[in-house]
Amino acid sequence: SSGKLWLFGGGGFDSSGTYNILNDLWKYDPTSNEWTWVSGNNEGNQVGIYGTRGIAAPSNVPGGKYGAVSWFGTSGKLWLFGGASVYMPVNSSDLNDLWNYDPASNEWTWVSGSYEAEPPGSYGTQGIAAPSNVPGGRASAASWIDSSGNLWLFGGYGYYSAGQNGFLNDLWRYDPETNNWTWISGSNAGNQPDIYGTKGISDPSNVPGARNGAISWFDSSGRLWLFGGGSNNFHNDLWRYNR
Repeated sequence: SSGKLWLFGGGGFDSSGTYNILNDLWKYDPTSNEWTWVSGNNEGNQVGIYGTRGIAAPSNVPGGKYGAVSWFGTSGKLWLFGGASVYMPVNSSDLNDLWNYDPASNEWTWVSGSYEAEPPGSYGTQGIAAPSNVPGGRASAASWIDSSGNLWLFGGYGYYSAGQNGFLNDLWRYDPETNNWTWISGSNAGNQPDIYGTKGISDPSNVPGARNGAISWFDSSGRLWLFGGGSNNFHNDLWRYNR
């Protein structure tokens, strides 16, 4: 809210000049044109330190990640979900861990999901929030945050309900107040085709196909927008979802 930019991790070069998966958190101040290294490690391939779920601690920190998604919450906290993360020092796996970071205290909190590798989605009943619901591990999903502070997540490449991996088209909503996920739309299976219907006409059966790497927006009327991404082919389709 003060106009600073935040950057977390990805695949890149650490302080030794080695290409690794990173977990460093940075803040950039446009007024001073200066960067500040805020959290995480200056060496790559770090394993997450989860602590106790729901409890902030100075030692907590996500592991190195690329393809994670992020939100800036209405309470001023930063949110981070999943991605291909360092699970053991020698490899990486898609995770479904949800974290928040409080700039005021400089502390991370592991909020939801698992620290285990390659967790399948637990979908529950579409449209019904439940403590047991959680998206599967994934990378390169799309994200939005709405005017009520709810976090939205779409697709990516990862694990669906059968515990197998593929391209996803599931739409989820997370409520920070209740700490519950809701499966909203799309399939609980992988590699689903697009159902386009008629261009410009809403229909309950319409749904974007499975994909990762799409880009997204949230407009002033409360609608979610999604463009492109890829699965076996690259897409240039533009979709709008009315909540």
